[in-house]
Order: sequence, then C-alpha cells, then structure tokens
Amino acid sequence: MSRNTFLFGLLVAIILVIGLYRAKDGARDSSADIARLEQEIADAYKQKRLLEAELAHMGRREWVAEYARVELGMQPARANQFATEFNLDLLVGPVRGEGDQVRATEGATGEDAASGELVSGETGDLGADERE
Repeated sequence: MSRNTFLFGLLVAIILVIGLYRAKDGARDSSADIARLEQEIADAYKQKRLLEAELAHMGRREWVAEYARVELGMQPARANQFATEFNLDLLVGPVRGEGDQVRATEGATGEDAASGELVSGETGDLGADERE
C-alpha cells in the first residue's frame, strides 16, 4: 500500500509542477499583454494631444480665413452680399405655401419666362395623359 501511496503522491506532485509552470507562463504572457496595452494607451494619449493641438491651431479664425482664401479661392463677404429681412423677398422671391407652384408667364421669353408667376392652390400633379 505504501507503493500506491507513493505513486499517487508523485502523480499529484507532477500535476502541481505542471500547473505551476502553466500558471507562471500565463502570468508572463499576461504581463507582456499588459505592457503592450499600456504602450498603446500611451500612444493614444500622445495622438490625442497632437490632434487637440492641431484642432486648436486649425480652429483659429485667422487660419480658417487664410485657408479659405488660399486653398478655396474664397474672399470675405462684402456688404452688398448680406440680406436683411426687408429685402429678402426681392433677392430670392416670394415664399410659396404648400400646394403652390410657379407657372411660366404666357408669352414671356428669356428671363421673364424663367421667373414665372405664383399660382396658388394648384398641386402640380399631372394626369397620365398630360405627362406624355
């Protein structure tokens, strides 16, 4: 019986040694993963600081104006380009309500036909025979 006990004890000791080795190996892999993730976090913070600095620089009014002028060919708005509520209808035309449509003025040519006149109450739906 002592031989069986000895073999059983040896088997348990071998299992414990293998388990301890695997636990240490797993801890080593985990610490390597933790170090890699900490480095990724540090890189992400560094990238975030860089992007915040870039945003602060590119968000300045002077930089936006310079970029718009040089890259996009835009200029600052002139006073005659602004509209007030009083002259808006003259610039864009009257406000059309729901169900209103613009019909070209009969007999008008050129710019007159393009401007059209406001026809109230028509929906603009055409029947099947009118579409053809």
